Amino acid sequence: MKTIRNFPTIFLLASATLIPLANIFINKLQENIVDVFPSDLEIKIENGSVKSNMPQPYKIPFTHLQKLLPQATTDLSPQIVFEENFLVIDEKAKTEDILKYNTLLLLTNSGIVIKEQSDAGFRYQPFSKDTNLTIDRRTVRVIWSRISPMAKWITPGIVSAVAVIMLLYYPLWHLIYLVFGSLLLLLYMRMAKLKISFKTLYRVGLYSITLPLLINYVVSIFLPTLWLPFSFTLIFLLFSQYMLRNPSP
Repeated sequence: MKTIRNFPTIFLLASATLIPLANIFINKLQENIVDVFPSDLEIKIENGSVKSNMPQPYKIPFTHLQKLLPQATTDLSPQIVFEENFLVIDEKAKTEDILKYNTLLLLTNSGIVIKEQSDAGFRYQPFSKDTNLTIDRRTVRVIWSRISPMAKWITPGIVSAVAVIMLLYYPLWHLIYLVFGSLLLLLYMRMAKLKISFKTLYRVGLYSITLPLLINYVVSIFLPTLWLPFSFTLIFLLFSQYMLRNPSP
């Protein structure tokens, strides 16, 4: 219950960190996305077959992408990036060569190999025979010019997601908790040989949960490190019994 009680605070703190980072990332993306793509690299896919104009294996290391990342993320990159390369192009490579090249992506003559957490350690995605395209810096510039207007909605999207989650979190969690609490009350009533329906107990729970919620809120503000196991449930059950024994007229 302690983790659940502190979840909103943790979530808000995480959001306060992520939103500025998202803004910095978007700005850096807009400034550097085209320049990150090597100016002399051209990749052609004709009828599902890959051809590149560069000597192979051609490697794009992760360090080449650091200009896209906020400084805080760049400082952590040795801890969060375990591959030396972001992309390796080798038309003669086999799928398992992705492990040898220590890369996240491996472009072969017929598809792309993607490193992932699985038994094999990678996944192969072949190109269909209908695939025909050219990828170079000019292509990246055109694609980015089309999608960049949507980048301005990323930060508002994060804020909206935080707001929606916060609005849904408390009602949904406590409505689910009420089912559990009402079942405990029902068990107690059966042991006490009192015939009260689950529907009535749930309705009582809607009122009696307000006291532990209020106490929980006050404690989380003034004594955030204080946590008594099952205190929320205990207060809920005791207050529910009080309300059942002293019904309002």
